[in-house]
Amino acid sequence: MLRHLIHLLIPTALVLVGLTLFRAETTRRAEGAVRIEAADALARIQRQVMVRSVLEGGSTARTGTWPASIDPAWFGNDLPENPLLEPGHPWIETASVRERGRMHPVELQAADETDAGFWYNPAKGIVRIRVPVAVSDQASLDLYNELNGTSLTTLWATD
Repeated sequence: MLRHLIHLLIPTALVLVGLTLFRAETTRRAEGAVRIEAADALARIQRQVMVRSVLEGGSTARTGTWPASIDPAWFGNDLPENPLLEPGHPWIETASVRERGRMHPVELQAADETDAGFWYNPAKGIVRIRVPVAVSDQASLDLYNELNGTSLTTLWATD
């Protein structure tokens, strides 16, 4: 009887290990796809800021003339969203006058539903994507740096 039980448990354990590995790989690929989608959304918004700056008479980096705000109408029916966050977050936050010298938002993470998915500084023409709170501060920081092309060493931006 014990031998039959062992012969039944070994294949069952192997199947469970296989399913666990399959699920982990599927999750890893899905997370990678979401990161690509997030990076694409950020790039689309940043490109529109540059295009609109030129269309509005500025020459972007030379004059530092950037749109005062980002208009959702620029994107028609295809508004770039932050796929890292649950629905319900505001779309984009424009830096306040006091924040115009910053390269990054004060809050790099969208800690709650009041934090916007994106942050825009019209004084510098910079768009940043916020990341969700992760299992560790380092994981959140790594994701923020990856998506925004930055190399911050802390979640609490000091610029």
